[in-house]
Amino acid sequence: MSTETIQSPDRLSRIAARVTDLLARMLGMEAAELDPASSFLELGADSLLLMQLSRGVETSFGVRVPFRRLLEGLSSIGELAAHLEREVPPEADPAPAPPATSDVPAAANQSAPPAPPAVRDRASIRRGPSVR
Repeated sequence: MSTETIQSPDRLSRIAARVTDLLARMLGMEAAELDPASSFLELGADSLLLMQLSRGVETSFGVRVPFRRLLEGLSSIGELAAHLEREVPPEADPAPAPPATSDVPAAANQSAPPAPPAVRDRASIRRGPSVR
């Protein structure tokens, strides 16, 4: 009897959907807008966002993925999902991603850490400090 587990395409799809949802929320985009083969940098991520993604992946999947790996080697949704499929134990399989709806605030879904205030409020950067 083999101790090796057989990975199903369905499991990879669920993991990829969770990674896509996590990244989409961080980028402020819809998941459908993200190409799983494009690099994170091509999708608009910068180094700060990749640090947040690294922490979000560890929180969501229990697998540490260093920031550097998100730049080299695991630099796309597809590559990261395949890595997580190998690393996440079957008993810790992620539940299917909840359907993305525009009427549910991003803060209601706790699988991603909230963006820091400077990222959440880019409009205030353009306005500058308020004077009373």
